[in-house]
Amino acid sequence: MLKILLIFSFLIYNQPSFADRCGALFHELTALARSSIFTNPKAVPGYAGGLIRSNAKGRYLLSYKLRAEDLPYSTSMREDNFNAANIPENINGFRKIEILGVTDVFVTSSEHGGSGGIVKLAYLPPDGRPVITKTYAPMPGRTTQDTNAKMLTELRSAKAMSDMGVGAKFHGYHVDEAGKTHIVSDFVPGDFSGDLKYKTLMDIEEMLSRLEKHKFKDLFDLQGFINSDGRFMLIDPGQFINGHNAILEGSRNIPSNDRFGQFTRFRMPFLKDANKADLISYLKTLKSSNRTAFDGVIEALDAEVQSTSINKSDLDALKN
Repeated sequence: MLKILLIFSFLIYNQPSFADRCGALFHELTALARSSIFTNPKAVPGYAGGLIRSNAKGRYLLSYKLRAEDLPYSTSMREDNFNAANIPENINGFRKIEILGVTDVFVTSSEHGGSGGIVKLAYLPPDGRPVITKTYAPMPGRTTQDTNAKMLTELRSAKAMSDMGVGAKFHGYHVDEAGKTHIVSDFVPGDFSGDLKYKTLMDIEEMLSRLEKHKFKDLFDLQGFINSDGRFMLIDPGQFINGHNAILEGSRNIPSNDRFGQFTRFRMPFLKDANKADLISYLKTLKSSNRTAFDGVIEALDAEVQSTSINKSDLDALKN
């Protein structure tokens, strides 16, 4: 028994620390970007609008190059701790990160984005945790006041997504030497497209159930990554928090509440890309867990069945 305890203690003691794992990973990330030096933003795969507007130069890292299991922290959904009352109304309510190591490595996906966002690889002292920063390139016709308002909405959205456990862990904000505000959050690996598995669809369903629980009505063009393990995570805060305000203020028409039911339109692109076995398994689970959502999804699939991996007879069998 003593020998077993000694061996176990040795193994525990010799496990690399979180800081060591962060350092090794950061070295790997910068190595991946080393051969990706660019002077023309349009040469970057999936080049982002922000890189073009800012005439960026440096190195780039494609988000899907990193496997989820390589990170020293989880990028799967976490516990839901969202409370609207805990989302600050102004920037002074957020943690300001004074010291942050920001690289010249731009993080981008394989798909083009035209929003003007600029995402960079960075690290948090004291342990070197790999994170990303997000800010915006100058936009024609947008005043400083407009930019500040947009960044505040994104800060509030990033914290809301993080608290709900459906988005990257949010750390706070950083102000660079030029006075520009950057959102700081964990690195989420993956891309907009990927191998859609049963667990991917169930992650999406879990996210939607949390949104419904917290009375969100508008999805405001939510964007998510599918990582190497098939897990789904939201990656762009955008106007996420305004989905909650929509029902509180009653000031918007809610496009997601169409005739197929709440959030069905969000589900459909993923369901169209799913393979037959995983899609049927998902629909069977949805039927037993959320019959209202199931009925809406079945009706929507019936209208576009030619674009899916299943056929009419599959749908008829599921209905019964």
